[in-house]
Amino acid sequence: AMKGGSRASTTSAAASAPLAMPVASPAAIAAPSGQPSTVNRCPVITEASAEELDALAQDLSGFHAAFSFLIGREIASHGPATIALIRGPEFTGRFGLGGSRLGFAWETLEGAFAFVLLQPSRVETRRILFHEYTHLLLWRHRNALIPRWYTEGLADYFSTVAFRDGALVVGAVPAERL
Repeated sequence: AMKGGSRASTTSAAASAPLAMPVASPAAIAAPSGQPSTVNRCPVITEASAEELDALAQDLSGFHAAFSFLIGREIASHGPATIALIRGPEFTGRFGLGGSRLGFAWETLEGAFAFVLLQPSRVETRRILFHEYTHLLLWRHRNALIPRWYTEGLADYFSTVAFRDGALVVGAVPAERL
């Protein structure tokens, strides 16, 4: 789970469960003004503007391609995954976001979900989105039995993916952590 400047370290998915878990699918957050979209076969439900959504969708598509390139292959999906980009206070509290909790990913028998609190800065939103999306990608590779602490480290590492002057940059320390 992505928190303000640090990550929670846990040993099991149950131990990292947020206090306020959604009882319905993320589709329940789709406000009348929400913008539905699909990125890399993942439905995206958002309160972002069409322009914000287009930019984040491009970022996420680029991230997905970069992730596949860096690990040397595409990770096949084992089930549905939904991404919710949340801004409004009604849904922020309902899904356990706000304060120091900026995002989280969760896997259930019905599929995987990522919840990201939209930030004033696109760069910060993108970092949180990449972090949570990395969890979704890693959960697709269930046979690997990757420990939870390791997936947090990988999600942190891959959250730094950026494209600068046509080059793929990964592993740069975010300025707020210096």
